[in-house]
Amino acid sequence: MNKSILVVLLTFFSLQARSQVKGVVSDKGSKAPIPYSNIWIEHKHTGTTSDEAGRFSLIKGDSADFILFTAIGYENKRIKVGALFDTVYLQPVPILLSEVRVLASPNTRSLKIKTYNKAIINYYLGSGGFPRIIANYFPYNQAYQQTAFLKQLSILTASDSEDALFHIRLYRVSADGKPGEYLHQHSIKGIARKGKSSTRVNLEDLNLRFPEEGLFIAIEWLIIDRNKHVYKNTDKQSGSLIGEAQDHKRSSYQPMVGTISSDEDKNSWQMIKGVWHKVERNRLQNTAHSGKYILPAIELILSN
Repeated sequence: MNKSILVVLLTFFSLQARSQVKGVVSDKGSKAPIPYSNIWIEHKHTGTTSDEAGRFSLIKGDSADFILFTAIGYENKRIKVGALFDTVYLQPVPILLSEVRVLASPNTRSLKIKTYNKAIINYYLGSGGFPRIIANYFPYNQAYQQTAFLKQLSILTASDSEDALFHIRLYRVSADGKPGEYLHQHSIKGIARKGKSSTRVNLEDLNLRFPEEGLFIAIEWLIIDRNKHVYKNTDKQSGSLIGEAQDHKRSSYQPMVGTISSDEDKNSWQMIKGVWHKVERNRLQNTAHSGKYILPAIELILSN
């Protein structure tokens, strides 16, 4: 091999190695590792998710950048790249006691909110390799008084991976209308089977009352090996599959989440690049969803 080429390659890999930052996300109190925390470099398309042992590896970016660490049940933490240590400790949020239900009779009432029609949905949201959270707003209604407790979620998913793992985050509404404090301070896991299905998540045992100021139900994608799906890109000019060239392979992180479109959206948000952004109208042209708000297909069941 030409010596000049060898020097360039060695320099490239040396720079790549130095640009990687590795560490562990842990609980500040117990020192236990925190699995599946999402990590972003703020305002950049760079991020990852810690693994089951809390370990992470990230291209650390510029020295002036901030890295944001988020995990359900913990306060968010922003650290400047230059101040990052091998272990990042997150502070647990105070645990609020759940209301205990005492039923006067065995009769059970239930109410479905925001139902969707699985058969007609063909537009899906997903993650192309960066952490993402999308929070769907559910306003409160006086009609919920007789069925005030969260019972079950149904989410339309489509997955190319077996048993793709995602998280549900439940937020109260903050004073500025964004997702605020956690309604529940522990991880709520969703498991999406391979193929298209309605993934159900049981909430009944959590004893959570629908907040009168409204509720955000958020879906959180996890950038972990278990969810990774690698596929070959298609050459648009020849119509044939590109060969084994690595630069033509694409990755997505499962599951995909079915959507409903709406002409109006009162207050839904998504976290991308480590920052909350208001959901905007779809800008794609010549589709049934043009100019509409695209929201996750989530059905919520309430009970007494």
